Amino acid sequence: MQSSVSNRYTKTTGSSKQKLTNGLYVVMGLQASNTVRSTLYVDNNGVIRGELPLINYNSMRLIMTGKQSFYMAASAGMLAKVNNLGRVTQTINVASQGYTLHHDYTVDSQGDIWTLATSTSRAKNKYVEDQVIKIDHTTGKVTKVINMQDLLPDLYKQATGLEKHSNESGNHDVIHFNAIQVVNDDQLLVSSRETSTIMKLTNVNSTPKIAYMLANSSVWKGIGNYASLLLKKQGNFLDNAGQHAITYSTTSKLKQKGEYYLTFFD
Repeated sequence: MQSSVSNRYTKTTGSSKQKLTNGLYVVMGLQASNTVRSTLYVDNNGVIRGELPLINYNSMRLIMTGKQSFYMAASAGMLAKVNNLGRVTQTINVASQGYTLHHDYTVDSQGDIWTLATSTSRAKNKYVEDQVIKIDHTTGKVTKVINMQDLLPDLYKQATGLEKHSNESGNHDVIHFNAIQVVNDDQLLVSSRETSTIMKLTNVNSTPKIAYMLANSSVWKGIGNYASLLLKKQGNFLDNAGQHAITYSTTSKLKQKGEYYLTFFD
């Protein structure tokens, strides 16, 4: 194996009586020292059945297309489409179009890809991880760009400091997107780590705008009029902070039109 790991994981029998389904576990973006970073596919017995090497990247997401294939980030500048035999059938180079990938991506009902990104031209001015791009799944071309500085100009006027502690040290990491979900093909739910805020964006294919924000009110106090976008908290619970992995879902139990569940790792 290129990643120089054992071809078997240690299996421990637990107390659950639930039978395992057929399929493979995915071990994402292996980053052990002195190895090639890889995404591994492991069966129920702990045996590694497949390996997809990565190009200097730690892939964090696999997105199924519904056609027995999935997308994965092969590098910071490239998406790869992989079929059910493990064969790469398409590569999409976003680096050549002026972007690098960041953290998360998803597909809409048309099969087009929405991904969090950094503009390489903006990175020259030290602005990072505050873009969303849409990619045509047939041509691989970037067809839409959302720049959060356009949507939150008053925030950018105040947030002028440089990151000191993360991998983005020395950059303006104002938003730091880390999760994205698409809703009805023209709405996005995005998570901003740096502002500890979940945002809903509407009209994303034409003129994007922020419909609401979910955050502690102290974060947005005194910054433009953005506090008016905050949802009103009902109940006594801790506010989200530095959240990741937002997930949109619906169920027949929700009776009102437009209702949905939003879950996330806090």
